[in-house]
Amino acid sequence: DVDTVVFDKTGTLSAPEAYAATMEIEAGWTGGREKLLRLLSTAEQASAHPIARAMAPLWEGVSPAELESIRLLPGRGLSAAVIDGGTPFLVEVILGADSARHAVEVRVNGRAAATVYLDESLRPALDETLDGLTADRLRLVLATGDGAARAAVIPIADQHARQTPREKLALVDGLNAAGHHVLFLGDGLNDGPAMAASHEPPSTPPA
Repeated sequence: DVDTVVFDKTGTLSAPEAYAATMEIEAGWTGGREKLLRLLSTAEQASAHPIARAMAPLWEGVSPAELESIRLLPGRGLSAAVIDGGTPFLVEVILGADSARHAVEVRVNGRAAATVYLDESLRPALDETLDGLTADRLRLVLATGDGAARAAVIPIADQHARQTPREKLALVDGLNAAGHHVLFLGDGLNDGPAMAASHEPPSTPPA
């Protein structure tokens, strides 16, 4: 039944295991690299987002601190209350401004502490897959939380950048209302609502 395929990008069309992560510490952070990695790893331990998985090699072997609470910021990042050595910290991990690279800003107690850069690799069979779907006359759409510069590396003409989970759901709902049968392909909890809104075929095949 499907005539339209809507793709998420990060972790769906890109390969999270193929990221290369580097961290640049800001001059204003004086707590040391290991302490910063301890705070960052603690904040990210509850996240299943591909960005969190991609950053994980940075803190390999570093013992986490104590996570007191966490607040997810859909499409933007997260904010976590962390206790390290009895001292409370507010750790914010925010997706950076649009560029050709993923830039993740790390703030501690409201001040810039570091930027993590993630160089992304696309899945090896991406071009072949998209060409095959196009040959089957399926409409292809990209809906991503990334900015336009990072979205542009994907060879899909119909692109929707800087999409929140709510906006992805609205996009699918709009296509459904227009009579399309939509398949949404995503990775992670943020894409759950849009995937749930995908087309459901009739339970009994038509005669």
